[in-house]
Order: sequence, then C-alpha cells, then structure tokens
Amino acid sequence: MRNFPLKGLSLTSRYALQGMAYLARQPEGKFCLVEEVASQQKLPANFLSKIFQRLARRELLAPRRGPGGGYALAKAAHKISMAEVVSAMEELPPEGNQCFLAFRGCGAARHCAIHDAAAQANDILWQALRRTSLLHLERRDR
Repeated sequence: MRNFPLKGLSLTSRYALQGMAYLARQPEGKFCLVEEVASQQKLPANFLSKIFQRLARRELLAPRRGPGGGYALAKAAHKISMAEVVSAMEELPPEGNQCFLAFRGCGAARHCAIHDAAAQANDILWQALRRTSLLHLERRDR
C-alpha cells in the first residue's frame, strides 16, 4: 500500500505562505500590489487581498495606500516564521479537541486509536513551522 499525504495546511494558509514568500524575495521596503503578487504566484487576487488584509492586522505585513503603495513585509523575512503566518490564518481548536479523525468523543479525557500518534506528528510539524522563517522558505521557493 502506498503512503498518501496527510491533510496539510488550509488553502488560505498555503496562499498566505506563497504570497509572503514572494514579498520576501523583493528588495527590503519594496511595496507590491496584491495584483502583482497574485499574478506572479498564480493566485486569485480577491482571495489574496483578504489574506493580506488579515496578515496586516496581525502586523506581519505593512500596508501602504496611494501611489507606490501595496504591501511589504512588516519585518525582515528571517524574523517571520511559517508558524506565525499559519497561526494568523487558522482558527485553532481548543487544546485537547484536535482529533485527526474528527471523532466527537476524542479529547482530553478519551482518545481515539490514533490520537497519540496524530498529536505527536502535529507537534513535529509545528516545531518545523516555528523554526522555518520566510527567508528559508524564499530560498526554496525559486
């Protein structure tokens, strides 16, 4: 039997990371229009605009209105982790209510058959997201 990928990040998080990786490749302080980022990354501009607004509210992006406006990273790419971007996009369930199989009875008191393994895999993924900055992502995205 062949292995298949487990459920990964949401589409919103993937688009956010792709957009942020594009901005990380730009010269420091350069503002890019959402339409430019969307076109270059082949992402839907309207959806990316909403994502960028959310990232700006979380102070991961700096917005600028008017001529020469758009969005730029709010801090250096090496200071923004993938975990920060994903956390800005995802609504995380309360601790202990994260059943991989989405079983209602699985939680802090009772676990399903793969609860412990799924929790361990989740912890490993979040550790990797925390230690991987946009700078690292940008280098591999080329």
